[in-house]
Amino acid sequence: MTITTNSYENIHQDYREAIEDHNKLVREGIELGPIGRSQRKTLRTTNKELRQHIQQLKAEHEKALSQIAIWEAEAAYYRRDNERLQRKIDRLKDDMDMDMDMDMDMEV
Repeated sequence: MTITTNSYENIHQDYREAIEDHNKLVREGIELGPIGRSQRKTLRTTNKELRQHIQQLKAEHEKALSQIAIWEAEAAYYRRDNERLQRKIDRLKDDMDMDMDMDMDMEV
């Protein structure tokens, strides 16, 4: 059953839009028939599920990005720490070499 949009009671735009939407759905239902309506409902359900899946994937993506940022920060920290320790090793080797040179000079 369709509802007319020009009647006195339906002057307001909100009512008019609601009535037009209703009439559109009724016309689509008539055109599609029962199989078409069930397919449309199935598509609507599928779209809803896909939207939910997209939201879930976005959340997982954000979580992965934050983990990557943490790992990058930790890698930078350990890289700097490694460089610091390598300089310390080099300095200690140099000190050891100097001590050995001094010992050899004393023996001669």
